[in-house]
Amino acid sequence: KVPGTGKITEPGKPAVEVPVETPAKVTPETLTPNADQVDTKNTNDNGAKSNDSQNVLPNTGTESNATLASLGLLGMLGGLGLALGKKKED
Repeated sequence: KVPGTGKITEPGKPAVEVPVETPAKVTPETLTPNADQVDTKNTNDNGAKSNDSQNVLPNTGTESNATLASLGLLGMLGGLGLALGKKKED
């Protein structure tokens, strides 16, 4: 950690300096490949299939919209049928 100071400023108050410690920069060491390790590959596709199914949104609401539209159409036709039927009787 590297010591230092930082300023804290608040509206209507003077700036206050406080001691702070920042993490030191870590230099990455060069990694050498391990010659003893054997690369193995998984041929299991189950993980990919489950991810695809999770990314697809469920298809909800289309049946209820079609049902409501058909009920509305039937209601309008029924209302017109009653209105036209009464006019013929008069």
